[in-house]
Amino acid sequence: MRWVKFFLENHVARKLNIRSLDEWVPAQDRITELDDITQERLRLLGGLLTTLVQVYPNHLWPLWRFGARCPENWWLTLASRFNANDPNAIKLVAQYLNEDVAPKLGIKTLEDWKNVSISRNRSVWYKLRQLGGTVEEILQKVYPSHTWRNPRFPETNNEVNAWELLLSSQHAQGALSSCTDNIIKA
Repeated sequence: MRWVKFFLENHVARKLNIRSLDEWVPAQDRITELDDITQERLRLLGGLLTTLVQVYPNHLWPLWRFGARCPENWWLTLASRFNANDPNAIKLVAQYLNEDVAPKLGIKTLEDWKNVSISRNRSVWYKLRQLGGTVEEILQKVYPSHTWRNPRFPETNNEVNAWELLLSSQHAQGALSSCTDNIIKA
């Protein structure tokens, strides 16, 4: 694995002028600027995202920005760190909610979360549920200064039975393990 890290840091990063881990996300669109041999090496390593996650496993990557499938157990790892109150994990979940989920669900204010229905986008709810707890608890952890009184979340209305049915199905389990844009779209 050391040679892969060396390859990323001293070859790919230098060619793409990457100086920090956070600069890899926007640089993904510039991979085509690399020579064919470097691109082929990245492909053989499983792609840029897989390589980055393997070389830097402690860094929480905003995988939805890569438009690729999550490595196995990525959401579970994030959930574990989120539930342990890791500030980086909480920040990453906040970014995911603000950059990916909110625009897809038409959420413009924190109050809008109280009116979102499970039927509007099931895949988003699968991912949020994988973090553990209720959506209200997740939002309370991400936005601790906001008061979440009497919300109309799926867990608190008639949709709870639909949740249990959906989450127990094999289809739901498959949706939990991926994070592609195609799966997020409902």
